[in-house]
Amino acid sequence: LLDRARLAQAVGDADGALRYAIAALKQYHDAAYPTSDDEAALLGAVAIAYQMNGRNMDASHYFESALNTYAKAGRRRSLGAQVIIGNLGALHMTAGASKLALELYEECLAIVAEHGNATRPSPSLIHNRAHALELVGPYREARAGYEFGFDLAVQLKSKLLQAYFQEGQLVHKGD
Repeated sequence: LLDRARLAQAVGDADGALRYAIAALKQYHDAAYPTSDDEAALLGAVAIAYQMNGRNMDASHYFESALNTYAKAGRRRSLGAQVIIGNLGALHMTAGASKLALELYEECLAIVAEHGNATRPSPSLIHNRAHALELVGPYREARAGYEFGFDLAVQLKSKLLQAYFQEGQLVHKGD
């Protein structure tokens, strides 16, 4: 059911994403041996589905519930929690709370750094942070974020991501 929820999210089926995510969460609660990571992932899927349906207060509640689940399991600084924090940051960006979103993106980067060379920040995290800096300031940090993202896109050999980050660089060319 979680895979169905994620597929519905991927194709933009907000109603299907919510229906499957809630059903997956219910099925999880009926399971004999539930794990906190599974519960947090399911809570995150429900949150995204609520966000897709324009129910941002509900989405925020489920993102926070997912983070609380990670915290109770002693995994608040895990990479899974980092994804939830990033998604919560994106929710705050769409609500106009750029400064709070920036704080959440900074927390995500700190978590990624704690995990060392085993991982690197996602291009979406780099872009979202740069965009938040663009709105909050200072602009030179936003430009540096877009430049870092462009370099990452070059490493990934992604022309699409390169174009995405170049757009941000052009906006701040003279800053």
